[in-house]
This record gives sequence, C-alpha cells and structure tokens, in this order.
Amino acid sequence: MVPIIWIFFLTSTLAADPQSGTYEGRLISQIRYVDLRTTQSLVIDRELQVHQGLPFHSADLEESAQRLRNLMIFIRVDAEVSEAKEAPGKVDVTFTFLEKWTILPIIKVGGAGDVQYFQLGVYDVNFLGRYLELGARYDNIASRSSGLVWYRDPRLLGVRIRFGLDVASITRLRGVYTAAGALDRSFALQRRQIVTFLESEIDPRFTLGLSLDLRFDRLTNEGLTYAQNQVNAAQSFTPSGFSRTPTASGYFAIGRIDYDDFLADGHQTRVRLSKSIGKWATASIHSMDLETGHHFRLLQDHNLAIRAQVAATSSQTLQD
Repeated sequence: MVPIIWIFFLTSTLAADPQSGTYEGRLISQIRYVDLRTTQSLVIDRELQVHQGLPFHSADLEESAQRLRNLMIFIRVDAEVSEAKEAPGKVDVTFTFLEKWTILPIIKVGGAGDVQYFQLGVYDVNFLGRYLELGARYDNIASRSSGLVWYRDPRLLGVRIRFGLDVASITRLRGVYTAAGALDRSFALQRRQIVTFLESEIDPRFTLGLSLDLRFDRLTNEGLTYAQNQVNAAQSFTPSGFSRTPTASGYFAIGRIDYDDFLADGHQTRVRLSKSIGKWATASIHSMDLETGHHFRLLQDHNLAIRAQVAATSSQTLQD
C-alpha cells in the first residue's frame, strides 16, 4: 500500500449567499437569467431546484445557486428573489452570471538528462455552450509521438449521469537497468487504450460509477538507438510480445465538494475496486484505491485542503 497526502492553499473572492427567507412559500411567477452570454439556458434549467409556478423555498434557491457554481464554468453566480411586479403576491427569481473563458490551451516543455519532451493541446469544458468537455493533446517524448482525445458529458440525456470516453495512442521507450545502474535491455512500448465510464448521482452526496479500461500493449525494437540494440544483442534479447488488459472498475463517492470560483468547501471520499476481465486478459490484476479530500474555508477568502490516498494492487501473468 502507498499512502499519499497533499496539503495546499487557495486564495480568491467569495460570492455572497442569497438571502431570501422573507418570501418563503410564495408562488414563483418567473425565473430570469441575466448576463448569460455563452452558456445555453438548458444547462441552467436542469440544475435548478426552483421552478416557475411552484412555491418558493430559500433552501432550494441556495442549492440551485450552489449546483450552478459547481459546474465550474462561472466566475460568479448570484441568486436573488424579489416581489413580482406583474403578479401581486408572487415572487420573481433572478440568476446573474459572470462566465469564464473555458477554451484552455495545453503547452508544456521540459526534459531530464538526454530526454526532452513537449505537450501541445487544447480543451473546452463548455463546448458549444452546452457544458460538454472536448479535448485533444499531442505528446512528444524522446522524439516519440503519442496522442489523446477525450469527451465528457456530465449530464447525459439531460439527467445527472456523467459519461466519459478517452482514446489514446502511446509510444514510450523503456529501459531495464541492473542493480549497478547499467542498461541491461531496452524496448519500445506501443499502447492503444480506450477508457469509458458512467457515473450516476444517486443523491447530491452519493455517486455510483462503472468504468471499462481496454489496453493493448505491444513490445518492439522500433525507434531504439544503435547502442540500445547492441545492448539487447549482447543479452540475446529481442523485444516482442503482445498483451491485452481489459479492466472493469466499480466505484462510489460519498460527500460533495462545493465550489465558488476556485474556492472549495466540503469533503468527499471515493473508493474504487478494479479487476481484469476473465479470458480476454493476459494478466490478472486486482486493485483497490481509496481517496479522501477535505476542504476548509478560512477567513472567508482562503482555503485549506487536505487529500489522502491509499492504493493496493496485485497482478499475475496468465497463460494464453
């Protein structure tokens, strides 16, 4: 088991909570959206706990505003209730938004020793204003190209089911070294990977999920240097072989982290159990992962966050 603990701080500005207790129980005449420029109104509609024609409750308004902040596509969400001018005895509800720029670039350059790398990509967490995430990334490590594309629909079919799909092509040069640090053998790993998942929000503070990870790995000598091939020849080692590892996972999350721009408050614990799938796998893999995070709000505009993770994995090669 490997325990890992992170502690970090965040600083930002908090939006005030709506104050609306004096209108409790009155019917809602209309709901208005102000300064909603990019995001489509359907994204807002499906998060709301307040509805036109139904009695107003301040707790529902506060929950609606918090759900909208938790989408992480707004810098600020303000909610207020007022007397309905055109419907005496009723109330109007108004949500005012300050939207974020959600198209984000990925640019990384670095290196260690004689290995250099760079990453280029872009993703949008509010694609077409529909709260969809679409992204692509190109990696070049030691002159070997890899790529990843991904898609997320956090409200599949308009309900609180999150769907995700990742497709990756990965090439890495690997080395095996002796206890003295000398290169013993080298190979190129070529991996094709597809990951998909579904998460269902059973309750605002309880989520269930299933995922499927398909990995197809091949070992070759493509791209090895002359020196690496010479070392392999001296060891009578020829990189070859193919493995497939389909892994199914089930997981659940308890608790909820509430956001206000980049500030967070609350706690969540996630537990994941994974197992390779029967006759299609060339290795039997079992794993358990537990992660818990706690976010504390300090002095109204600061955060303290603590996250801990414990994981255990066992594997065994299977014969075809």
